Amino acid sequence: MEKLNKLLGITARKSQVYYGNELSHLNISTGQYMFIVTVCENAGLSQEELGELIGINKSTVAKVVAQLIKDGYIVREVDEFDKRGYKLYPTEKAKDIYPKIIEVLEQWKEYLIMGLTADEVTTLITLMTKVESNARKYSKVNRRKKNESE
Repeated sequence: MEKLNKLLGITARKSQVYYGNELSHLNISTGQYMFIVTVCENAGLSQEELGELIGINKSTVAKVVAQLIKDGYIVREVDEFDKRGYKLYPTEKAKDIYPKIIEVLEQWKEYLIMGLTADEVTTLITLMTKVESNARKYSKVNRRKKNESE
């Protein structure tokens, strides 16, 4: 299991380095691209929904969204059905860079699966989906345990 932790950690770090290098000319950080992609693909979602989709806590979502609004990538509009809530929409600026971000993500994916058969890719996706589900589940459990002990 130690090797798995190492492999996951290295892959995550190398991914962030690649994204940072390839997205730097767009003037967005590695922490912002997933927000822009998710809002472009799910226009009209709430901040809470955004956080759930990308697995980020509410306070981090609020900070990143505020910066993206300030930078002109996202607009926040009052929810017409719940005046206390807000919906997030991509601006033209976000829509303009969205294809470029997707191109970088697709290229990195191609590098990662290079040498794998189609069946191996399918198996990898199945296994990583289970791993990601466990990560979401148990990160919440550990947060609750920490909060209960305080």
